[in-house]
Amino acid sequence: SAAADRNMPNYELKAKVMIRLQTISANLATQAKEQVRIANRAEGFRLYEKALEADPTNAEAKQASENIRQMVRSECAVFLRDAKKYESLGQGAAAVQALKKILDAGIPGEDYYEYAKAKVGQIK
Repeated sequence: SAAADRNMPNYELKAKVMIRLQTISANLATQAKEQVRIANRAEGFRLYEKALEADPTNAEAKQASENIRQMVRSECAVFLRDAKKYESLGQGAAAVQALKKILDAGIPGEDYYEYAKAKVGQIK
């Protein structure tokens, strides 16, 4: 209870809060793993990042988050190369399709995703 927490020594309260945050982090990492398993990597990434906010020492979440980021970035690099090639050849529809692949695979806030979001409406 909150009243019991107020009477607890500071170090005990800190330990209790830390355990709670580690539990939250572990639960978020479990949810993230399931999202990745069903091929929803962007949501998995978001959940792993939240797990790290709760507990920055969560090694599983840190590694998985980094793995997803690298995988997504390498895929997006290929899609971007395709988009630029199609655009330079005057194939606007194909360029837009390649950019949409970045939006499907990418992570909101990351440079590839934001570039594609800005660029997709500009191509004729």
